[in-house]
Amino acid sequence: MGRTLQPYSNLVDNIYERFKKFRKALRKEDQRSFDMLMNAARSQLQVGVMAAQPNPFDSMSMSMLIELHKELLHLQRRLDALEKRQIVEKSDPADSTEGEEESMRSRRAGDGKDEQLSRKEKRNTEY
Repeated sequence: MGRTLQPYSNLVDNIYERFKKFRKALRKEDQRSFDMLMNAARSQLQVGVMAAQPNPFDSMSMSMLIELHKELLHLQRRLDALEKRQIVEKSDPADSTEGEEESMRSRRAGDGKDEQLSRKEKRNTEY
């Protein structure tokens, strides 16, 4: 008697094949996110084996996942930058107090660095 269900790894490969044109239409950065998501799906094959048949919610789901993945990467970059800044401040306390004094002087002088930073952060969070 033959198999009644196709192996899950084949289903994942078939889905990838169906999405080749979709992937090609994406921007380069989105193609990287798409590829990372597909690799994540392949790395979790054993989980998918437990499901008899996946419920394809196809392009709508993939689009949502790509957007979520892009936001995750954006937040990771911001977190990494904040952690690096915190490490630098902790490594040399004398420099950080000088930096705070310089920051206060520049705020009084009204050079607008803080305003520029907040505008840049706001722009980066908008899609």
